[in-house]
Amino acid sequence: MGQAEHPYLEAKAVNFFSLKVTRDSKLIPMRDVDGHIHSAQFVSPDGDKRYMTGAVKKGHFHLVGDFKEMHSGKTIIAEGYATAATIHQGAGLPVATAFDGNNLKPPLRRQSD
Repeated sequence: MGQAEHPYLEAKAVNFFSLKVTRDSKLIPMRDVDGHIHSAQFVSPDGDKRYMTGAVKKGHFHLVGDFKEMHSGKTIIAEGYATAATIHQGAGLPVATAFDGNNLKPPLRRQSD
């Protein structure tokens, strides 16, 4: 999909990669390395970010790009969605959104690693 019709994403000049819409907010799924959804982050039009009640960020991420590419090559990890989308738009590589700086290391590790 092309440029997002969402004030926050328009202000950041990023495309709408695999996000869901709920009311005014964009829903960013939080997945594990196998692609299973565990929770979500909601981004309001003014950029306010909230998580579903009970959300666990550690080890979960949102991938901008293709899961097959993530498992077969280079993957970049970025803190937030807008940064991840910007890098993906420029580099064409899969980029994992870690959601915050404390989650930059663990997102792409399997629980057994």
